[in-house]
Amino acid sequence: MLFPNQGECLYSLQRNIIPDFIITDTSMMGMPDLQFLKSIKADHPAITVIFFSENEDVSHISALLDAGATDYILRVGDKQNWIHELISNLQYLIKEEIRFQ
Repeated sequence: MLFPNQGECLYSLQRNIIPDFIITDTSMMGMPDLQFLKSIKADHPAITVIFFSENEDVSHISALLDAGATDYILRVGDKQNWIHELISNLQYLIKEEIRFQ
């Protein structure tokens, strides 16, 4: 599923349309990313959430990871680097899901 914004994603979750994981680009967010994460985790703690961001603030990244984010990929430098990081994360998640089925 692809959602144009966080509101649509949260609405989908309220309707019990539950994805295995959510990948979100923080530059597209209409609400603070920590608030978005807490909204997801409040009712669906098992959903994997991966953030993309240009924000390199270690305390902010730490707060997201402490609140339940699975990963935080910095969108810096060459686009190929963070795309490769995303692909690696997805391959790992798929392997883990297959392993636990």
